[in-house]
Amino acid sequence: MIAVVTGGGSGIGSAVVGRLRSVGADIVAWDLKGGDIRCDISDPESVSAAIEQTVASHGTPDRLVARIGDRARIGRGRRPGSRGVVAAAKRR
Repeated sequence: MIAVVTGGGSGIGSAVVGRLRSVGADIVAWDLKGGDIRCDISDPESVSAAIEQTVASHGTPDRLVARIGDRARIGRGRRPGSRGVVAAAKRR
Protein backbone atom coordinates (compact mmCIF):
# COMPACT_ATOMS: atom_id res chain seq x y z
CA MET A 1 0.00 0.00 0.00
CA ILE A 2 1.24 3.46 -0.92
CA ALA A 3 -0.40 6.31 1.00
CA VAL A 4 -0.07 10.09 0.95
CA VAL A 5 -0.60 11.86 4.28
CA THR A 6 -1.17 15.60 3.94
CA GLY A 7 0.13 17.50 6.95
CA GLY A 8 2.34 14.49 7.63
CA GLY A 9 5.36 16.46 8.82
CA SER A 10 4.16 17.23 12.34
CA GLY A 11 1.47 16.76 14.96
CA ILE A 12 -1.36 14.33 14.30
CA GLY A 13 -0.26 13.89 10.69
CA SER A 14 3.17 12.75 11.83
CA ALA A 15 1.55 10.28 14.23
CA VAL A 16 -0.55 8.89 11.37
CA VAL A 17 2.60 8.52 9.25
CA GLY A 18 4.36 6.67 12.08
CA ARG A 19 1.45 4.32 12.66
CA LEU A 20 1.01 3.46 9.00
CA ARG A 21 4.75 2.89 8.57
CA SER A 22 4.72 0.61 11.63
CA VAL A 23 2.32 -1.73 9.84
CA GLY A 24 4.39 -1.78 6.67
CA ALA A 25 2.75 0.86 4.52
CA ASP A 26 4.84 2.92 2.10
CA ILE A 27 4.03 6.48 3.19
CA VAL A 28 4.70 9.82 1.52
CA ALA A 29 4.22 12.72 3.94
CA TRP A 30 3.28 16.03 2.31
CA ASP A 31 3.72 19.14 4.44
CA LEU A 32 4.55 22.83 4.19
CA LYS A 33 7.53 22.62 6.52
CA GLY A 34 8.54 18.99 6.90
CA GLY A 35 7.70 15.60 5.59
CA ASP A 36 8.97 13.82 2.52
CA ILE A 37 7.63 16.30 -0.05
CA ARG A 38 6.96 19.99 0.47
CA CYS A 39 3.37 20.74 -0.53
CA ASP A 40 0.98 23.62 0.06
CA ILE A 41 -2.34 21.80 -0.21
CA SER A 42 -4.15 25.11 -0.83
CA ASP A 43 -2.15 25.66 -4.05
CA PRO A 44 -3.19 23.49 -7.03
CA GLU A 45 0.24 23.86 -8.66
CA SER A 46 1.95 22.68 -5.48
CA VAL A 47 -0.43 19.71 -5.30
CA SER A 48 0.29 18.80 -8.94
CA ALA A 49 4.04 18.96 -8.33
CA ALA A 50 3.72 16.82 -5.19
CA ILE A 51 1.70 14.23 -7.10
CA GLU A 52 4.32 14.07 -9.84
CA GLN A 53 7.12 13.68 -7.26
CA THR A 54 5.15 11.02 -5.38
CA VAL A 55 4.44 8.94 -8.48
CA ALA A 56 8.06 9.23 -9.65
CA SER A 57 9.52 8.15 -6.31
CA HIS A 58 6.93 5.70 -4.94
CA GLY A 59 4.38 4.87 -7.64
CA THR A 60 0.69 5.69 -7.74
CA PRO A 61 -0.79 6.11 -4.25
CA ASP A 62 -3.57 3.77 -3.12
CA ARG A 63 -4.69 5.96 -0.20
CA LEU A 64 -4.96 9.66 0.67
CA VAL A 65 -5.11 10.70 4.32
CA ALA A 66 -6.19 14.35 4.51
CA ARG A 67 -4.76 15.65 7.79
CA ILE A 68 -4.62 19.42 7.17
CA GLY A 69 -6.16 22.70 8.23
CA ASP A 70 -5.04 23.70 11.70
CA ARG A 71 -6.77 26.68 13.31
CA ALA A 72 -3.62 28.80 13.36
CA ARG A 73 -3.23 28.69 9.60
CA ILE A 74 -6.93 29.23 8.95
CA GLY A 75 -6.96 32.08 11.46
CA ARG A 76 -4.23 33.86 9.46
CA GLY A 77 -6.39 33.86 6.37
CA ARG A 78 -5.04 30.71 4.71
CA ARG A 79 -7.69 28.32 3.53
CA PRO A 80 -6.25 24.85 3.10
CA GLY A 81 -9.82 23.58 2.88
CA SER A 82 -10.95 20.73 0.72
CA ARG A 83 -10.04 22.08 -2.73
CA GLY A 84 -6.43 20.89 -2.56
CA VAL A 85 -7.45 17.50 -1.24
CA VAL A 86 -10.03 17.13 -4.02
CA ALA A 87 -7.39 18.13 -6.59
CA ALA A 88 -5.03 15.50 -5.22
CA ALA A 89 -7.73 12.83 -5.24
CA LYS A 90 -8.79 13.65 -8.79
CA ARG A 91 -5.25 13.20 -10.08
CA ARG A 92 -5.21 9.59 -8.95
